[in-house]
Amino acid sequence: MKILVVEDDRDLCDTLSDALSARGLSVAQAYNGAEAIEMIIEHPYEMLLLDINLPGKNGFEVLREAKRFYPSIAALFMTALDTSEHIEESFRSGGDDYIRKPFAMKELCFRIEAIYRRLYHLKSVDIAISSVHSYQTSTETLLENGTPLTLKPKLARLLYLLATHPTRMMTREMIEDRLWEGEDLPDAAILRIYIKELRAILGSDRITTIRGVGYRLETL
Repeated sequence: MKILVVEDDRDLCDTLSDALSARGLSVAQAYNGAEAIEMIIEHPYEMLLLDINLPGKNGFEVLREAKRFYPSIAALFMTALDTSEHIEESFRSGGDDYIRKPFAMKELCFRIEAIYRRLYHLKSVDIAISSVHSYQTSTETLLENGTPLTLKPKLARLLYLLATHPTRMMTREMIEDRLWEGEDLPDAAILRIYIKELRAILGSDRITTIRGVGYRLETL
């Protein structure tokens, strides 16, 4: 997924961009509304991460302008403002979500993932994993030669995360957070065991290990 971070606090903008890039996302930066609009016109970003109080055009105006060129572009507003009027305007202008500053990077990533997942499901995509395996995002079902396979709950959730994550890569930390939702891992090697089991079903070459980062599902 290609994301444009629009934030006039340069240190925060740089920090967000570095953190999202480290998670495998393609990230660009803009420090004011006018610059953001110029970049949006030239590049088909899939999501905007927008501060509301920007120099010149504010975040709401930027999004409305962006949707003239790319009606399906997604947007997540971030701001220290927390009045009901600002929240309402965030959604009226076409935003998909809203997060209050200060926020944890983990929460931001989960919100970005949730937005992407909603958009992805609307497309009802069937992902070809191999010559015999495919994954239906609309039903969250793995098919083998057209026949649905029943996976253990953790394996099903793992495949779902790999298949629906932007850029098809998930960090180890993000996978563990979503599979165990804050609970202690039963074993330090448990994720590697699940990856091994999923590879046994899909084929050893269908899941790539990004050393020191996480895993990526290989598709056709």
